[in-house]
Amino acid sequence: MRILMLARDLPHATTADSSTTLPVLRFLANEHQVSLLAFAQNGHAATASRRDELQKLCQRIEVLPQCTGLFHVSFSLTASMTHGDSYLMRRTYSKRMETAVQRLLREERIDAIHLDHLSMAQYVPGYWQRPIILDERQSAWRDVARRAHESLYPARRWFLWREARRVRALEAAVCRRATVTIAGSEMERAALEQAIGTPWRIHIVPESVDLSAFESLWQQRAPEAGRLLTLAPGQDAATQRALTRFLTDVYAILSHHHPLLSLDTLTRAVLPWHVRSLPGLHIAPPDGANEALWRRAAVYLAPPLPQHQAQRGILGALAAGIPVVAHPAACDGLAVLEGEHLLMAQTPSDFAACIDWLSREVSHTQKLIMRGRRLIQERYDSSVAIEGLRTAYAHVVAATQGIDEKTGSISQASLAGGSRCVFCS
Repeated sequence: MRILMLARDLPHATTADSSTTLPVLRFLANEHQVSLLAFAQNGHAATASRRDELQKLCQRIEVLPQCTGLFHVSFSLTASMTHGDSYLMRRTYSKRMETAVQRLLREERIDAIHLDHLSMAQYVPGYWQRPIILDERQSAWRDVARRAHESLYPARRWFLWREARRVRALEAAVCRRATVTIAGSEMERAALEQAIGTPWRIHIVPESVDLSAFESLWQQRAPEAGRLLTLAPGQDAATQRALTRFLTDVYAILSHHHPLLSLDTLTRAVLPWHVRSLPGLHIAPPDGANEALWRRAAVYLAPPLPQHQAQRGILGALAAGIPVVAHPAACDGLAVLEGEHLLMAQTPSDFAACIDWLSREVSHTQKLIMRGRRLIQERYDSSVAIEGLRTAYAHVVAATQGIDEKTGSISQASLAGGSRCVFCS
């Protein structure tokens, strides 16, 4: 099949920061012909290097800038309030992306469109009749609802609950229209089915890591006592708030009572000055240059970040052989057991007790590490987790073959008009 993938960010991979989309893209490139349209969000140099890596996988790649300025954000918010629709969709809309999708569909015969996020559904044209694959590892409405629940400001809480209702309705509509929907866990499947209102054709493809990419870290581990590590690769406001709260509520107290501790934080989030000046805190971008930090880490701390980031960090640490102390919320959707694969903690005293136990009980810590590595091998290695995607695409291939060529193909007449998004009509 010829597949058009629409991605909200150009797929990338380093040891510390891997894109969920990249394993999917690799799988599709092995069995199908893929064209990629993606937004660039992290600078020209990063975009150029990522694009070079992806040339081997894709027949065609187009990278477009995304509007992120204050004017665009303000206009999107005003339009959303005026028209009563989703701010998420308004904020992520790009006329350039819409035009590029239209042009590519005219120039190539595409059999299916793969959406790597709900926000990319607005670029599916109204005339599109062939399969759609929605990769919704983390339910968008549930994420917005969680942020609303955590908000301390009444006006913001009201706006987020409003947005959650609209995103939930949109997510349900896209799931119903999609040939298959991909969720990251049974919990996410339940959240999507709750939005749809009935059991649905949702395939589980869990968050995964490439275990082979962590093999050198596993072989060269040289942990230093008191050296902690955490990963928060996002640069969005939700990541900034969650990481700031964790560092001020947990790490600041932890470091005050245990001054020999240090924390290497791999993040792109812009943190307040009072957080950046905490004793023993070292902030670095999550890229390949920080592999030494992973080798030297004695313990990995997993804050309650947005779900996909929390899972990515925990799985990476388990793959690298680093013992993990996680906030219970960070483990949502993962098949990890307390005391079997990692330790869980909520308060600073809990985290301190877990770190102290790991330093004293060397034999138990080693057993924890080995069981964590085994879990990755059996369930969360990319080569294993991707099997759910293979099953999902078997349904897509069957649906494509079942479409009558006369009604399933896109005529030039339909391309000439009716380009409005099928979900925005």
